[in-house]
Amino acid sequence: MAIFLSIKVHFQGVFINKPFCYSDGVHHVFDNVDFASMSYNEFVGFLERFTQEKCEKLYYCQPDLQIPEGLTLISNELQYQEFIDIAYQCGVQVLVYMDHFGTTVHVSKANENDNEDNCSVKSNMSIEGEEGIDLIDFMSPQESNMEGVTYEGVSQENGNEEVTEGDPKDDEDDNVPDVKGKPMFNEDIP
Repeated sequence: MAIFLSIKVHFQGVFINKPFCYSDGVHHVFDNVDFASMSYNEFVGFLERFTQEKCEKLYYCQPDLQIPEGLTLISNELQYQEFIDIAYQCGVQVLVYMDHFGTTVHVSKANENDNEDNCSVKSNMSIEGEEGIDLIDFMSPQESNMEGVTYEGVSQENGNEEVTEGDPKDDEDDNVPDVKGKPMFNEDIP
């Protein structure tokens, strides 16, 4: 009888930074599925069919680390096989996080002597050709206790163009989509 991995898949949530976490999602534990016999594409397809959600990026948390330090991207066959190997070697339930919006998570140590982490989260979300959406206003109910964690708007056009304050592309009139019909919200309400 084969021994299967145990993974807890978190989905329908978003990465936020105040404090840094995967927020507002749900999870499901898979105990009796042979993930080692799947390819990377089959694994992503399996998760998309189960969650009925599109998976833009997929992360797992290394068993001996916490979020955000332990987050590791799975984006190809080699990284998927590393994930499988680590999961079997550790013999514990591995946490997997589905990103539905193309968020990029970068984690690095600010200073070798410093315990504070620098994390940045970039999103590739856009609204029909508009510039990247600034996610800085998305916060969890808790107050921020982790400085150095930021959201930065990213253009959908090339996937890595940062939108900065004062940028001519950030002009309010240029970023209004041509939409016929009634507005979806009242602009007079703050």
